Amino acid sequence: GVLKPLAEGPESTPRIRQNLALAYGIKGDVVAARKLASLDLDADAVANNLAYYSGLRSMVPSQVKSAALRPDVSARPLGESRDLGINVVVGVGLGGEELALGAAPAEHWFLDLGQYGSPANATAKWASLQTRYADLTRGLTPLAQGGGGDVPLLVGPLDNAAHADRLCGVLRADATTCKPVRL
Repeated sequence: GVLKPLAEGPESTPRIRQNLALAYGIKGDVVAARKLASLDLDADAVANNLAYYSGLRSMVPSQVKSAALRPDVSARPLGESRDLGINVVVGVGLGGEELALGAAPAEHWFLDLGQYGSPANATAKWASLQTRYADLTRGLTPLAQGGGGDVPLLVGPLDNAAHADRLCGVLRADATTCKPVRL
């Protein structure tokens, strides 16, 4: 693609590298996404970005579009000004298709329950946790596991950070780790 030579070239910037990391993450190449993200970000930011990429991979195409081009519902068409006296651009689909506005809210909390080596191992671990903590995990679902290698087991959504923290306090006893992640 176009981004790889730019990201590896002498005039590479963090923005270009992170755009390529996003592309790899959406594709499901978590190893390449982590490698690129780690060049510019600390470990917590890398983990958060990987969780975000996993969330995007689990969405249907129209939800991905609306998440990436989240419209400003207070925007007016070009030529009409807002109270601030500035013009705004309203996002439209490249092919003229409608964007789905029923996508998930801008913020959800998920639990990063660690890495289990393969999607099959992660699925087995989640099944075990659901059995042991049925009342606490009811309504939570794992995000899609894509690609190969170590992929974090992310489950949710949870409505707020406090709920995610409380649940992690319980699940840490049986999970590799448990860390609330905001997507």
